[in-house]
Amino acid sequence: MAGHILGCFRSGAFAIIACPADLFVAIDLPFSFVADTIILPYTIPKSASNKRLKEDIEKQMILVKDFVGNNKEVIKVAGEIKSLSANQFMSNQLKIIPDRYDVTVEGSSGNNIYAIVRVSNSPNGANFSLDCISRLSWNYRDLSKDVCEK
Repeated sequence: MAGHILGCFRSGAFAIIACPADLFVAIDLPFSFVADTIILPYTIPKSASNKRLKEDIEKQMILVKDFVGNNKEVIKVAGEIKSLSANQFMSNQLKIIPDRYDVTVEGSSGNNIYAIVRVSNSPNGANFSLDCISRLSWNYRDLSKDVCEK
């Protein structure tokens, strides 16, 4: 390839027409190498941090589903719980870990209910509380209002 690039340079004024891609590579390659070298120390820890964050959220979702599955109010409304599925809900876009979850509960009563669970983190771990139970799925709610407001 180096010989081909040198041949393009020897072609004089026609180099831009004859070998535009090769010239671009010859000019861009050193800048890309420098940029990659500068950015690499930031991207490796960042990707590891994102992986840990994703694992933390997945663990928290398991705990939220466990909390809902054992919650007496939810069991009273849903009956026997057949399945649970949790979705994250961020009340503040600056938060990294969700502070609320919307848990779909399929119960023996036949209709799905939706348990809204608030998460507060403390040094001792996450604490869960049931904000409310709704019969409306998120796509039927007024998203400008909090589902748990009376």
